[in-house]
Amino acid sequence: MHYTDAKTILTPQNGLNVYRGGPNNCIYSPLRNVSSHVTDFEDVEVKRNADALLAGVLRKKRNKGMINMGTLADPYVDEERETELTRKCLFEIKRYDFGVSIKTKKSLVLRDIDVLYEINKNTKCVITIPFPTTDSAVSSLMDPDASAVSERIKVLEAFSLKKIPVIVAIEPIVPFVNDSPEGLISTLSIAAGFGAFAIEYGDMKLNLGNGSKEYFYKCIRERFPSVSPKYKENRSVKTEELVSPNVKELLKAADDFCMKRDLMHESEDISLFRRSYENKQRGEQLSIFDY
Repeated sequence: MHYTDAKTILTPQNGLNVYRGGPNNCIYSPLRNVSSHVTDFEDVEVKRNADALLAGVLRKKRNKGMINMGTLADPYVDEERETELTRKCLFEIKRYDFGVSIKTKKSLVLRDIDVLYEINKNTKCVITIPFPTTDSAVSSLMDPDASAVSERIKVLEAFSLKKIPVIVAIEPIVPFVNDSPEGLISTLSIAAGFGAFAIEYGDMKLNLGNGSKEYFYKCIRERFPSVSPKYKENRSVKTEELVSPNVKELLKAADDFCMKRDLMHESEDISLFRRSYENKQRGEQLSIFDY
């Protein structure tokens, strides 16, 4: 871990990344793409002035909006336990009446349920939790750095009980690893049973770029040796775009499940929901195009 003084803190799309890098042993991560320019995942860069910079930016903004955390690095990397920079930034977001959308695979987010509840009470808070599978053994092999399945279920349940919307992301779908229709229905059933607001699954395709592709196939060989030969045998699996042979069945099963239970699941609807700002004290609702 090393500290740096950042010069800017928000992207043009209101993306907020307090950290850069971090353990990245997930079988697939876009951060391993060459284009991400992250080379040392173990050496976490900490923007120690993140909260002060954020306060200055939010204070000057003419229009309120959603702040997006977790687009490049998980806001709840292990270093957050010591620095509490994410928590400090959340208090600034609350202070200036902005909303927040957080994507994390870490149960440490539960520590901040108090301030996130206050944000959601006044404006809007959205939590996104990746759930590629609810099979604990497979999950730990796919992403050793993520909190255990049981811990992520606790996060889902706790936030749902607080009426904070939680989006369960069924990602990634890896051919021959977590692409059985039975496994998908099990994951969807648990997500719905513990109060998911929406289910995100897109087209269930996995696109690999330079860097992430090499690491992905290395993980397949080492963590799922019985699966590795199937990639050579099955023509529907390309080297850079991975599509499960079961994709049509999976998509239909997911669509049917969500429609039957009236769960938001269309990609455009979910994207708009994440980006749309609400001020519950004033009755204002703005889309991303309003700020």
